[in-house]
Parts: sequence; C-alpha cells; structure tokens
Amino acid sequence: SQACLRFGARVGSSRRSQLHPRRLIPEAARRMASDLSDLQAVDEGSISDNCRERYNRDEIYTSCGRLLIALNPYKRLPIYGVDAIGQYHGAMDRTALPPHIYAVAAAAYHGMVKEGKSQSVVISGESGAGKTETAKFFLEYMANVGKGAGTLHQKVLETNPVMEAFGNAQTALNDNSSRFGKFLKLEFTASGKMCGASLKTYLLEKTRVTDQGPGEQNYHIFYHLAAGSPPELRKQLGVPSAAGWACLL
Repeated sequence: SQACLRFGARVGSSRRSQLHPRRLIPEAARRMASDLSDLQAVDEGSISDNCRERYNRDEIYTSCGRLLIALNPYKRLPIYGVDAIGQYHGAMDRTALPPHIYAVAAAAYHGMVKEGKSQSVVISGESGAGKTETAKFFLEYMANVGKGAGTLHQKVLETNPVMEAFGNAQTALNDNSSRFGKFLKLEFTASGKMCGASLKTYLLEKTRVTDQGPGEQNYHIFYHLAAGSPPELRKQLGVPSAAGWACLL
C-alpha cells in the first residue's frame, strides 16, 4: 500500500507585510510564547508583539496549534541540516522542541506512515515571505527521512533549481520571487520510503516575459542562458549578452 503527501505554494501578492505597531502593554502580558495559544491575551497586537520579540531573538517560527507562522529572517540561521532533521524525526515529543518547519514535516510524515493517511501541507504568504525557502526545507526533510536505495529523493531535490529558473524572477520586493503556483505530490511506501513524485504548475505570470516593472527582471532562465552559455552557442542562437536587455526571446 502507498500513502502520499501533497504540498503546494501559492503566488504571493506584491503588498509589503508589516507587523502591528508596538503597543505599551503590561510586562506580565508580554511574556513570549512559542505557541500563540499560550498567550494571556490573543489579539492582533499581542500576536504581533510576540512574533516581533521572537524574531528579534532569531526565533523565526511560532506555532498556533497545527499552524506554523514563519517570518523571513533575510539571513542564514544555523537551525537546518541533517542534525536538525534527525532531532525532529527522532523526537518522542515534538512539542518539547522549538517550532520549526521540520516539526510540521515530521508530523505529516508520522501521520502518513504510522496512521496510513495521506497528508496535505499548504505554504502561503505574501511576496518575500519565504514560501520558496520554506518549501525547500520541507522537501529536504522528506527527502532525507524517506530516501531509499535509489536516487529518487535526490532527483526530487534537484527539480527545485530548474523550476526556479523557469518560474522565478526578481521583483521590487524579492530577488527570487516565485511567479507561479505549484502542487507537488510525493508518494511513499508503507515503510516510509519515497517511491514516486509528480509536479503540477499553474498561474504562471506570462506577462512578465514581455513587460517588467521598474526595478524588476524577466525570468531567471533568460539571464542564465545569456550569461552562462558558451560564446559559440550564443552566436548560434543569436542570444546577446544579458546586460541591458529587458526581454530576451
């Protein structure tokens, strides 16, 4: 028998996110919580204050029950990798560990393997919120704990750079913004080994090919082709240097 795991990412808007303005509130009510359900006061201001304080301590993940709030740190943090994956995968009580995208992945994997039920994960947010990177970390976890004797798990990971080249572009808010939605389906054996994968894309921003706003660029693949191709190939295809061109067809 097989179970599957699905996760999708949605194209974000171009509106810049802002945290709620800081308020003067009693110290007792300002105690930080890794789970928003533990706050003494649950309103927009308290949630924003809590997430802001955690963000300032590089604690970018905050849970709310089964939901996970992730704030883009705009820098690399030493909280990912094989060791961290092993910590969350082997934990008897994941609630004792800090909120993390690996914890979400571990819960989905456990529900799929131990309970035999298919799982779905939705990654949503505005442009620049970190959806693309979050999806990478989620997929990294699944590929690591679900790898078998073959190379399927590595092939799944290697699809990311290809998809980003054809579907991501620089915008005013994000240098690597996904301009499309994607639906990835992973299939696992009853023992938890990855045995299949399929990917569907939708809502590609086609107008970007011929028209970009001020400070924005076309899809990465055009610049890769112009900047990375050997001179002989560029001459054969009639592709100029990438500099100074807004549209390369």
